Amino acid sequence: MLLKKQDSYGFKFQIQLHIDDIKVLHYIQSTLGVGKVYLNGSAAQFVVTNSKDLAVILDIFSRYPLNTTKLLNFLDFKKAYEIYKSSRLKSSDILEQVEEIRIGMNSLIFNFSLLTKYAPTECKVRVTPY
Repeated sequence: MLLKKQDSYGFKFQIQLHIDDIKVLHYIQSTLGVGKVYLNGSAAQFVVTNSKDLAVILDIFSRYPLNTTKLLNFLDFKKAYEIYKSSRLKSSDILEQVEEIRIGMNSLIFNFSLLTKYAPTECKVRVTPY
């Protein structure tokens, strides 16, 4: 998730499950050694916001790609994160690039050309027949 702030951005990875499955989120947290688990009504959330911890998440999903449009959203997230973190000064150009990516995320317009442009060469799109 890419969160727009006034003149900056925040990056957040989140998995949300029903509260009955909170043990799964605690297992993920303890296995990875990053993130925090929160309760929010009948939902439980595993959240990672720290830059160092986000690097762990980015590495995992770069090595073990997601399927479907989640892969496209991940690639957008990763691209925006790398652009944003590559510069200490957040120029208007960088903010515009990140905003353009943020606006396109989680939309119903799927740009599969991103797969060949940004995905690792070993990343293959897997489509199931059902």
